[in-house]
Amino acid sequence: MERRTVGVEEELLLVDPETRATTPRAEQALRYAAEHAPESADELDHELFAHQLETRTPPVRDAADLRGHLVRLRALDRKSTRLNSSH
Repeated sequence: MERRTVGVEEELLLVDPETRATTPRAEQALRYAAEHAPESADELDHELFAHQLETRTPPVRDAADLRGHLVRLRALDRKSTRLNSSH
C-alpha cells in the first residue's frame, strides 16, 4: 500500500502591530518574497482580500518535512510583512 501524502494550506491575515487592524500589504509581501525567495513562488499567493495571504506546502509523506515547510513559510511571511511595514 502506498503511503499517503499531506499538505497544508494556511490563510493569513496581515495585521498592523500597533493598531491591531488588518492592513492591505499582501502585494508588498508577495513582491518581497518573489525577490528574496523565488523558490517559494508557488507556495505563497494572494487571497480574496488585500490584507490576506495564502501559504501552501507541497504534498509530503513525513510529518517532519511538513513541519519544516511550515516553519520556513511562516518565517518568510513574517519577514516579508515586517520589512514592508510603514512603521
